[in-house]
Amino acid sequence: MADQPYLKALRFDALTPLYDFVIRHTLPETEFKRHLVQQADIHDGQRILDLGCGTATLTVLMKDLHPGATIIGLDGDPKILELAKKKALRTATDILLTRGMA
Repeated sequence: MADQPYLKALRFDALTPLYDFVIRHTLPETEFKRHLVQQADIHDGQRILDLGCGTATLTVLMKDLHPGATIIGLDGDPKILELAKKKALRTATDILLTRGMA
């Protein structure tokens, strides 16, 4: 709802830089996301939107596994998107990351 405040990753801006570390050490993220991408049955030429992409771990993984698809990450938190953009640059992943709400 429009009158509800936006809930950021880990709830507080100061924790945003720790997001990947916390998720990696508290959840079976890699295994879960690989299964998710497999179930999505992505093909070359498809356009995929990762809604609420966060730091783009899933977004980058989709592009790595399916380089012929167009992968777009959308998130409403500008600070988490900065982390996502740095990750995409480090991995040389060709994805589009943009700020927005849905």
